[in-house]
Amino acid sequence: MKTVTMFGLICALPLMAQNSTFKVTLLGTSGPGLSLDRSEAGTLVQAGSENLLFDCGRGIPERLTQLGLGNINKVFLTHLHSDHTQGLPILWMGSWNGRGTNPLSLFGPAQDTDQPTGTTGLATQLTAAYATNTHIRRDLVEHWAPEGITIAAKDVTEGVVYQNNGVTVTAFLVDHAPVKPALGYRVDFGGRSVVISGDTTASDNLVKFAKGVDLLVHEIWTGAASTDIATSLYHTTPEQAASVFSRAAPKLALLTHFAPMLADVTKNIRSAGYGGPLQMGADLLSVEVGDQLKVNPCSTTATPVASAATSDTYKPAITADGTIIVWGSAFTPEGGNSLRFTRAGTGPGQGAGPGGAGQAATVIDETSNLFFWDKSATQINAALGGKLAAGQWNLVVRNGCGVSSAALGVTIQ
Repeated sequence: MKTVTMFGLICALPLMAQNSTFKVTLLGTSGPGLSLDRSEAGTLVQAGSENLLFDCGRGIPERLTQLGLGNINKVFLTHLHSDHTQGLPILWMGSWNGRGTNPLSLFGPAQDTDQPTGTTGLATQLTAAYATNTHIRRDLVEHWAPEGITIAAKDVTEGVVYQNNGVTVTAFLVDHAPVKPALGYRVDFGGRSVVISGDTTASDNLVKFAKGVDLLVHEIWTGAASTDIATSLYHTTPEQAASVFSRAAPKLALLTHFAPMLADVTKNIRSAGYGGPLQMGADLLSVEVGDQLKVNPCSTTATPVASAATSDTYKPAITADGTIIVWGSAFTPEGGNSLRFTRAGTGPGQGAGPGGAGQAATVIDETSNLFFWDKSATQINAALGGKLAAGQWNLVVRNGCGVSSAALGVTIQ
């Protein structure tokens, strides 16, 4: 066993197999709405070689694109409310050509009395609604692969719904009545587990499936029940959340889907009796689930921009043995930024190191011996030494939220 100190508490964590990525990223933390700052419901789970998306509300395809994962093709819906599904057409059509011959795999709840379509019905109607777009791009002009625009939809019930590459996804029923069936999901990988609640009021069944998990991603109602009694009744209040978290006892409870407004309700949950690890969520906040639970906050959801680069002597071109200064925006002042240099003219993944084309790209980050650090939110210095050969290079800045800038051409003397 190992221990990790988090939020003032010490948690005992079992060991996990080495070299196994298990990461959860909140792509969208808003309830229904048109906020430019926060996207609607969407959670990304990366487990080994699997990239799995849970819900796809407004803004989620754009968040995936920011992370370089716009071609994701496995989507699990908790229920069919618009704030969990209205990004789906964009993801489906926008990443068609990138998926190649892979269909968009879609899992979700079935049709019911107050759920006229179900997941397969939703897919059928989307296909009909965008038939013109499909016909033109598939048959007449672009000739994109027909498999890539196929939606392989499946109505699922409680139980294991997906297994591949050591990853198991289990669906379970939650209480979002009159929306029914509504689902939560549990993801197991490498001896670790993550549960995503979906929208629900306090659910005994969720507690059953979430008992002792490493990470519980749970919705929260942030309004006064008296202002919207009907809506509050099918969401989880802070007082209910305290009971659910105490009974489930996750290694970390992570709050998301703040509705009807963004509000810090951790004090309310504490006051109601929950004393375990608790974290407010935010768009692009991520949690690495491994030997330790590592929370990576995100102070900006903007895409970084590298607008200029020069040397510490402010020459027109950069000298390889000087300090590189990069100007731009949306770098993360709390750290985690990196600079990636690739030879100009090389394709993705074909960047060059000091020896020329064909070698790995040169990456300088804030944990390297080259001492890369933040000067401010808009200026980064990195002592490169003689790492880069003279010539034309492309510079990309990746911030601590995992979002990369467009490439900036630089000359190394």
